[in-house]
Amino acid sequence: MSVTLRGMPGAGDYTKGLIHQAVNDLGYVPHTGARDLASQSSRAIGVFMSDLHNPFFADIVDGFHWPMRESNFHILMGMGDQPDLERSVLEMFRSYRMAGAMLIGPGIRERELEEFGKAIPTVVIARKLRTTAVDVIVGDDRKGARLAVEHLYELGHRDIAHLDGGSLPAAAAARRTGYLGAMRRLGLEKYVRVAGGGFTLAHGADGVDELLKTRPPSAIFAANDLVAMGAIERLATLGLTTPNDISIVGYDNSNLAAQQRLGLTSIDQPRLQIGELAATLLSERFAGRTTASRHILMPKLVERSSTARRRSGRRRGTNGARF
Repeated sequence: MSVTLRGMPGAGDYTKGLIHQAVNDLGYVPHTGARDLASQSSRAIGVFMSDLHNPFFADIVDGFHWPMRESNFHILMGMGDQPDLERSVLEMFRSYRMAGAMLIGPGIRERELEEFGKAIPTVVIARKLRTTAVDVIVGDDRKGARLAVEHLYELGHRDIAHLDGGSLPAAAAARRTGYLGAMRRLGLEKYVRVAGGGFTLAHGADGVDELLKTRPPSAIFAANDLVAMGAIERLATLGLTTPNDISIVGYDNSNLAAQQRLGLTSIDQPRLQIGELAATLLSERFAGRTTASRHILMPKLVERSSTARRRSGRRRGTNGARF
């Protein structure tokens, strides 16, 4: 029966007809997982995302999905923003005998990622790693942060604050380091302020509240577009507008940034191309490549309406307080 259902030769036409009729009558569906276990192979690719709500990650998956589908692979998604959740997703990928995996923004220890990569062909995105067990695609986040600060500086801003991405996301540290280095090179050490600590809308709002406990900056460089949007919305509730009162630069140039209502100046990373490159790297692994591949993508700044030349004078919020 299994030979017939897999389309292999062996049974006669009459027998094949009886088998297919029985399958239809019983509503039987072949168990592809059991088939994969028996054949020691799989046509499934595991994709892990550390943040389901990040539109930048979704765009990467979109770029990855179509090349994989054209190669007759299916995508199995897993999410988790905590190390224990991430480990459980990767263990699931291993137990399902995934043909390969793409991990976006993993936060577990490098040693664990190395062991996973030895078991399954893997591409890691947005995390710099020393191990040669996996392929890696990263952006030059330090350079991206420098572009953001220099853009604001050229618009006359000096009091430039940074809304940080926190400790877990790998890109956060590089963007923070890039911000600090750019401020130092421009002689703006006395204006350095780092607030917040995460990659979500809520972290953007909380970061603004933290900054306003002292004084509002004239400009903000946010760790990603979601943080930037959270900051803009929070400032609006306080009667402060972007960019008239505070200019803001985001990071990733996600679809969110390009929306006309938001018009967010952002540091661009080629989202769809990252996904397509990940698909190519996995295909190369399937074809026999064993050496690790490293790709560092160069960012660029996309200017929109959330940044403007610095205005002189003091600002007033809706509560009447002057800033």
